[in-house]
Amino acid sequence: LWLLKPINSNVSNVESIVSKFGSGGQNGSNYEFDFYGEWQNSIGMGIKTTENTFGVGIPGSSLQLDQWQNVAITYDGEYMKSYLDGQLMNTTSAYGTLLTTSEPINIGRYFGGYYFDGNIDEISFWNVALAESQIQSYMSTSLAGNETGLVGYWNFNEGEGTSLTDLSGNANNGTINGATWS
Repeated sequence: LWLLKPINSNVSNVESIVSKFGSGGQNGSNYEFDFYGEWQNSIGMGIKTTENTFGVGIPGSSLQLDQWQNVAITYDGEYMKSYLDGQLMNTTSAYGTLLTTSEPINIGRYFGGYYFDGNIDEISFWNVALAESQIQSYMSTSLAGNETGLVGYWNFNEGEGTSLTDLSGNANNGTINGATWS
């Protein structure tokens, strides 16, 4: 995904970029991808598996405010990896099967608040862990929507209205609430 955090934005303690809640919406999240103002403007990703909760991050010293940057997180059943602008930043051991629920994915918010104050673009979800070379390739080339393992892709090119179309062909369409198109 691409994100831009403006220099003049209000930095709260936690601003959610993408999250998916546990069953019923309030039992914690199955995963969350957050901007942490309280930790020197770093980015963190947490997942819940059948075995435990794991996380990986990108240090704030690597992030550039007021500049578009590509951020990717992968999980292959053994490791979580974080990438910034196509370069591997961190790796952590992780294991187990990802927990799933029927709750919706939230982009730019977490249950009960924690809204991201910035811009988000080109989000994709995969059921395979992309290699570093694939992440680098997709940074400069738009997805076709039929790539192997692609389960959701939103390019935010609608420009108006309240619908966000999933271009993966899997009909994971979304509804825009409270955001503005730029």
